[in-house]
Parts: sequence; structure tokens; C-alpha cells
Amino acid sequence: MPKITHPVLFGTPEADAILSSYQVFPPDNPWNQDISRLPVRANSDRIIATIGKDKSLGYNLDMNFVIVPPDQKRVPVKMILPSEISDPGPFPVPDNAPIENWPLARNEDLGALPKKGQTLDDFQRRVRPVL
Repeated sequence: MPKITHPVLFGTPEADAILSSYQVFPPDNPWNQDISRLPVRANSDRIIATIGKDKSLGYNLDMNFVIVPPDQKRVPVKMILPSEISDPGPFPVPDNAPIENWPLARNEDLGALPKKGQTLDDFQRRVRPVL
């Protein structure tokens, strides 16, 4: 396992190297099973048709993360909504922590996108909060 000594932002070669060294699920977990030789289910074509065989895969681009070292300073974070389902904190949040909608190139809320050339610091402090 690599030693994490500083915050590492998502989507970087360094983050990819760290994450690829971890085993997320135990070896016997279904997510780690080779299914390539299993029989195809009888209703597979119908399931695929309901999803859309030729449609692009939709996913949430605005949820990102930062990998922090064990000794990362913990800071209080004010939860707006829904605070009752959040951990109480304080949280290991570095100064360069990514936030929702950073650094997106597309979003259904165009007002939540960073402007060309905008820094993370500027985006964190000057863009209206998304509630």
C-alpha cells in the first residue's frame, strides 16, 4: 500500500495509482467474480432493451473526492441539508478539497458550472451554493 502523505485529488494519475493498490471488496465478494463464462439470463435482451442498448451510460459527474493522509487536520463543516443523516464531524478536509460540480464540463444546472479559467478557490467561495 502506498503511504499517503498529502491530499491527492481525484482523477489524477497519483489518485489512480493509490486506488488501484487497494482491494475495495473481499476476494469472494460478487463484485470480484468473473462472470464472463456464466450463462446469459433468458431475459437479458429485454433488460438491455429497457435500459437502451444504444444509449450512452448516464452517471453522476459532480461527486468527487480527495484522498487524505491519516494525520489530515480535521475541521468543522456546517451541513445544510439533510444534516440529520450526516456524520457529526469534524472532518479531514484539506484546503484543496473538491466540491460538488468541480471541475465539471457539463451539468443540467449551467449556473453551477465553473467558468473557463476559474480556480477551485474562486469557485468554492464565489459560486452560489447548490442546495
